[in-house]
This record gives sequence, structure tokens and C-alpha cells, in this order.
Amino acid sequence: MNEYIYEPSGTDIEKRWVEQFGWVRPSSLLEYQAKYRYYQELPLRKLQEANVH
Repeated sequence: MNEYIYEPSGTDIEKRWVEQFGWVRPSSLLEYQAKYRYYQELPLRKLQEANVH
């Protein structure tokens, strides 16, 4: 399957994953960006809801 056991330092393993497996960096997917944004804004929303009263 994969003839490589060890990689020399400085090898871009991401390039191989993209070429061989069609891997996509999660940070470039809109679903992950939306999920990250939701959890980053969650404390702010809780604070705004607490100040409404």
C-alpha cells in the first residue's frame, strides 16, 4: 500500500495526503469554519444574554 516507512525531515506530508487520498485541510471546509465560529462566539452570546435582564 505505502512503500514509505520514514520521511526525511522537511517532507510535506500534506502534499502526499492530497495527491494519494484526496485529503482536504479541515480549516478550508465551510462546515468546520462555521462550527469553529459558533464555538468561538458562544461565550460572547452567553454574556449578551446575561446582560439583557
